[in-house]
Order: sequence, then structure tokens, then C-alpha cells
Amino acid sequence: MNRSRVLASAYLSTLLTLLLSWPGLSQAAEAKRLVRVGGAPMPPLVIVEPSGAVSGIIPQLMEEMAKEHNWQIEWVIDSWANQLERLDEGAIDVMSAIGYSEKRAFSFDFSSQSVLSVWGQVYTQPSSKMSNFLQVDGQTIGVLNNGISGLRFIELCHRFGVNCLIKHYDSYDDIFKALERADIKAGVVNSHYGFVVESEFNVLRSDIMFNPFPVLFATRKGSNGDILAQIDQSLVNWKATEGSVYYTITENWTQQDQAVFPEWLKFSIFGLSLVVLLTSLIIVVLRREVKRQTRQLELSEAQLKQIIDIVPHAIFASDASGKIVLANLESTRVFNRTFQELSTLTRTEIMQRQPYLDGLLGDDEKIMGRQQREFDQEVKLELPDGQVAIYQLSKVPFIRKRSNTPAVVSVAVDITEQKFTAEQMEHMAKHDDLTNLPNRAFLMDRLEQSLLLSKRHKRFGAVIFVDLDLFKNINDTLGHSIGDALLQATSKRLKTHCRESDTVSRFGGDEFVILLPEIGNTYELAKMNAKSISEKIREEVVKEITIGGHEISTSISQGLVFFPFDAENTEQIIKRADLAMYHAKLLGRNKIVTFHPSMEQRINRKERLKSELKQALKNNQLSVVYQPQYSMKTNRFEGAEALLRWSHPVEDSITPMEFIPLAEETDTIIALGEYVIREACKQLDRWRTMIQSQFYITVNLSARQIAYEQLIPFIDGVLSDTAFDYSQLELEVTESLLMVDMERAVKVLKRLKDKGIRISLDDFGTGYSSLSYLKKLPLDKLKIDKSFVNDIPGDHDSETIARTIISMASELGLEVVAEGVETKEQVDFFCRQGCFLFQGYYFSEPCDSAELNRRFFSVIKKTQPRG
Repeated sequence: MNRSRVLASAYLSTLLTLLLSWPGLSQAAEAKRLVRVGGAPMPPLVIVEPSGAVSGIIPQLMEEMAKEHNWQIEWVIDSWANQLERLDEGAIDVMSAIGYSEKRAFSFDFSSQSVLSVWGQVYTQPSSKMSNFLQVDGQTIGVLNNGISGLRFIELCHRFGVNCLIKHYDSYDDIFKALERADIKAGVVNSHYGFVVESEFNVLRSDIMFNPFPVLFATRKGSNGDILAQIDQSLVNWKATEGSVYYTITENWTQQDQAVFPEWLKFSIFGLSLVVLLTSLIIVVLRREVKRQTRQLELSEAQLKQIIDIVPHAIFASDASGKIVLANLESTRVFNRTFQELSTLTRTEIMQRQPYLDGLLGDDEKIMGRQQREFDQEVKLELPDGQVAIYQLSKVPFIRKRSNTPAVVSVAVDITEQKFTAEQMEHMAKHDDLTNLPNRAFLMDRLEQSLLLSKRHKRFGAVIFVDLDLFKNINDTLGHSIGDALLQATSKRLKTHCRESDTVSRFGGDEFVILLPEIGNTYELAKMNAKSISEKIREEVVKEITIGGHEISTSISQGLVFFPFDAENTEQIIKRADLAMYHAKLLGRNKIVTFHPSMEQRINRKERLKSELKQALKNNQLSVVYQPQYSMKTNRFEGAEALLRWSHPVEDSITPMEFIPLAEETDTIIALGEYVIREACKQLDRWRTMIQSQFYITVNLSARQIAYEQLIPFIDGVLSDTAFDYSQLELEVTESLLMVDMERAVKVLKRLKDKGIRISLDDFGTGYSSLSYLKKLPLDKLKIDKSFVNDIPGDHDSETIARTIISMASELGLEVVAEGVETKEQVDFFCRQGCFLFQGYYFSEPCDSAELNRRFFSVIKKTQPRG
């Protein structure tokens, strides 16, 4: 029998299982264009003649579509796997006869309409009959490389714990040839192909069929969507019209390929009938054979039912009388009824007793009456227990052979978990894990919409950029778990005074952004409303809260921007709100600041200075000055602090308070720090030759320098070029930089201390829980911060803090320096408390080495001890 004659029987045998495609959207025809269509030989869908011509159901349908949409079809024929690569690379525009999978959906877009549907069909060697899916266990099975039938077969194997060795082939022909060579025990092909060509190979069709799937078209992700839309448009129109080219083409293949009943078989049957009439013995034999065949048929039906029952999807059928004529095991769970109950109830009775099942059974009559040709859609069921179940439901009509009664087969795939997972993933993609607030991406999308609406309605919106003040201190001192709990509590507090239409999002770290859409029809009204909300939020956040046994008080700095008044695009809105928040921190934190254009000028200056600072060293714009430290015990200058200065070529004065933080934001601080250490050590070596007393130099270290791996080798290298003792170098650190990485800081400072270098702690008492870690640090000296010294004498709190620091330092054997001393009264107060070492303008302002020599060299020589 030739291939064309087999097509009819193949199509008729699978017609009952065809699942109709999803509805799609029409799209207007475009201009004439070349459409490259990829296909693999797959009769009767795609047939490649020896001459190279392409025919079959899909090529004929594509030719009709080409007439409608002014296409020029160019067929590209190759193996299935190669075609998928071509599609992914854009070498073809459309892939034909392709099945959908979630993995493919990441790379390809699919048509919503199908040509028809196929099943997976298992074939074996003629000597190896298989009637049960479990019989493939331990066997070598051939599948099409990256074909849907093979992928579904492998999924079934994993689901039911069936272990087989899978071999991949480039075409279904290769699978059948491998079966003939006995390279594999069984092979998986799609049902259409198998029914058409099975007679050309020495293979046996098994009773194992599984997982129907629609035959679709696909394009590369995000490409040629108009072609898919036109394909869907044609299929929708054709399927809705009796006698359309769609039915003509499919029926034509069916009619022209109907099997011809062989003449020899007619004579054989006639001869057999004569024999039956002539001999009763043969009748007896035939009866026995009939009984044997009946038993075999019953066994096959039982095996088929077993296969249907192990399918994890509900498969059921009802006929025109409403009777449930088929139900597998999963169906009993879905309907919550036994096999016996289902066999005695009609479809109508089930829906009356369980109305929520109407979504599964309600359309059967339309399908049987052909009022609805296709059914393949998502169905949502509200279960009695309040739960929700979602099914992908497919239905197909058929005629029951024995009774000639119309019926409908339904397949319901439970996709509830997949839908829930997809929704969860979508939620996670748009929300912050810790606070469950909308994340940055979600906020930017909302802001884009709000901006468009504000311009359209001529109303003002606002954005509040919120940052927790000193949040890093809480993380460092109390731990990240306490910090996370504080962020969660803050996120709830921020929402307390916001409207339902507002969006409170976590922007990152300890930053939050609040979107207030359409908050006023004038700028003044919007500003008043936004500031009112900001004030209420601030009052809410500053309330003390207990977390993990700790009483925590915090504050927030807020930056306000109004759109479209202050900015006209989303990036500019966020940038300027962030800038306003930054200025709120500069003003002392816990402030609300509205954006002003001058802020951008300051930030632009900051970025310019960063760039210029990198060139300052090369251009000799940096220098070191020294501020002496005077001892009232010895009445002489015992050392000096090295301080960096920048002589900017344009601006008169840029203070270290301004440019040192800029350097710390970049790697420039490393080069600046090395420059100061090198210059200070050279100057100390020069002073060593001028005076005989032990004179020391103090140099400040930054947090980046302590984290720098080459700090200690660099200091060793500098000191190796001088003759003075390591103890004449004093390195000064601050509390704040130590808290960046306390463990590393202690380790580095101990190594420096072991070399003899003295360690001084600056700005002591201004932050963190100083007393709790002071014993860990290898210190020689404490500096009382200028903020305390300024208010002495006269301020009781400052005097108390100063006494406490001096007393504590004495107990720990540490020397104390009063920094920023400017009056004799301050000197007298500290001397009474036991502090005799001072640094400040009362004794000397910072000056260069030449000035220091001129003003103090003679003093130093006079005050040095006599031998």
C-alpha cells in the first residue's frame, strides 16, 4: 500500500483525539513579503517528494494563506533539530508542525490556532509486543531529538518512576530504521506520521498512546508576530466556515487516501465462508478461536484502561443522552465520586448536585451539536471547601461505534500548581523579598503610568525618597537580623499615612520610595499635601520600637520631588528625589527637603572635584601642614599632626572636610594617604637631625587604607629609608572607620602596634558604643573630640563626658589629648582633670614645615632636656 493511501486510515484513526486550538486575534494583511517556512518530513503534515517538491496538509494550507496575505512562501526542509536552531537564529521566519512546551516558550512565540492535534505513539520491533506503558521499563527507546512526543514520553517516565535508556534521532524515519536494525527496543513518533508510514517499515504499532498536543506554528521570540497573527486569522475564519479551504484540504487528503479493500482478501473471505459451511469441525475450531480472541480483546481493553488510569489527568466522556461513558481514575478524584456513581449519574444530574463542575461538563452538548467546533481553554472551578482549581480543558467530538451515538471526550489537566507558581514568580519579580513591598522595577512602571496621567489630567504627583538615618550603626552593633526586622517594621509604618492609590516601595538597602500620584491640581496644593504626609510619616517612624529586646529609636531623611514640575521623566524624578534626600542628611538628618535646581549644581561640583582631585597629586597641588601638640607637663611641643591641604588652581579654599570624603568615595584616598605618610616621615627625619629630643608625627588613616593589603608593606618601605624609631610615628584612626570592619581593623592595628608604631583614637565619644570595644583596640592615646571641648567650661554635660573619658583613659593607661583648644580657661580645666596634652589654635594653627621651624624650632631646642 503506498503512502498516500495510508493517509486516510491514519487520519480517521486519530480524528477522535484531535484537540482543537486556542482562539487568536486577527491582524490586517501586510504588504507582500517573503516568508521562509521551516519544515521537517512528517507525513501527512509535511511530505517531501523525491523531486524535492513539498506537499501535505500544512504546505497546502500555507499556499492558501499566501494568497490571502500576499506572501511568497519559501520552504526550508531539514531535520527537526536543525530547524529549531534555524528558528532560534532567525534563519527561518516560521516553524511549521511544532508542539508547545514551557521551555520552548522562552525562545519562541506560538500561534494560538492549531492545524490539528496528534498523540504520542509507541512502536516496537515485530517480536516485542508492548501493551502497557510500564513495559518500557529498562528498555532502550528512540525519540525525535527535541520533539514534543519524545519530551512528553520522558516526562511520563520520570513521573511514574520508569527507567529507560533514551536515544535521540534526527527524524522519525531514523527511529523506524533503528527499530528494523534492532538498535532500539521501541520508538516514539507522533500518531499521524506513524499511521501513514508504518507499512513501509518492519515495525509494530503498540497499544501505548499518550498526551495529545496541538500542531502549531512558531516564530522566534519577539519576531514576526504579524505572521503568526495572520496565520491565526486565516485558521479562525476557515474553521468557522463550512466548506472552507481548511475542511476541503483536510477532507481531500482523507478521501484521496482511503484504503482500497484488496480483492484477494474478498476471495479469501468467500473461500473461508464456504469452508465454514462445509465442515462443522471448522466451526468448532472457529468458535474456540473467537473465544480466545475475545479474551485477548478483553485483556487489551483492561490494559488500555490501566494505561488511561495511570495518566495523571482526568479523561472522561459523555454521550448525547448525558451518560458518562468513560472515566479514568483521576476523573473520580476531580468529580469526587466513585466509578459506580459516575456510571449511574447523567451529566445534568452531576451539575445539579455539584454546580461548580459546570465548567467541565457544561459545553458538551454544544460540541456534540457542532454549535462549537473547538474547545481548548482554561477553566477555573470554585470548590466547596473554598479552594480554587484550574484546569486546561480540551474536548473533541466522536461517534460511538456500537450505538452510533454522538459523544464528547474531555481531557482536563490540573494546572493549579503551575498557575500558582507562575503567579508567585510574577509577584516575586515585582516585590521585595524582605518587606513584600513593590520593588524598584514595579515602582518605575507605576511611576511611568502616573507621570503620563499627571500630564494628561494636568495634576501634580510627588515622589518621596526616604532613607533611614544611621541604619548601618544598627546593623553593625545589633546585627543584621535586628536590622532586617527594623526594615520590616519601617515598611509598615510608611504605609500608615498613605492612600490606597499610593505606592510604597523598597528601593534598595535602607532606602524607600513613596509614589503619591495626582496629589493636587496646583503645585502649591500638591506641595502642601505631600509635606503633610511626609510629616506624619516622620512622626510615625521616630516612635521608639522594641525589637529583639532592644529599644530602638530611629529617624528618616526625606527628599521630595513634584512631577511634572521638577522633572519630566522617571529617571530624572528618582535622581532628583535622591538628591533632595542627600541634602536632608547634610542638614543634620531627620529632615524633609524639597528638590531645588541648585542642588544639582552642588552635586555637579562634587563630581568635578572628584575628577580634579585625581590629578591634584600629579600637578603638585597637594601639600602637608603640621599642627603641634603641646604638653603642659614638659612645657614644650612634643609632636605634630600632619594635615593635608589642596591648593586648587581656581577655587581659593577647599577644606579637607570637603575633599577627604570625596577621596574616600574613590580609590584616590589610597594615593593621598601614601603621599601624607611619605611626606610626614621625610619631615620627621629632617627634624630628627635638628633636635635631639623624641619628636613624633601623627598621621590620619582612612577606612580604605586599613582595608588596603599593601598598607603595612608600604609603611615598612617608607620607614626603611629613615633613621628614626618606629615609635616616633603615630597613626590616628576614628571610631566611625573602625566600625566598617572591626575585626580587620583590630588585626591590622595590632600588627602596626607590634612594630612599635603608636596608635591614637580620634573623635572619641562621638558615636557607637565606644566603651564596649575600647579594650579590644591596641591604643596608646585618646583624643577628646572638639565638639566637647568647645563647650568647656560652662556646659555640664560636656564637662562630665570629658571627666569620664580622662578617668577611663587613666585606668586603661592611655594618654589623653584635648583637641581644638582655643582658650586658657579650657587649658586650665583639662589640667585640673589630669589631661596635660593639647592641640588647637590656642597654641598654634596648622602651618607648613618652614613656618613651624621659624616659629617653634628655637622653642623646641630650648625646651629639650639637657644632658
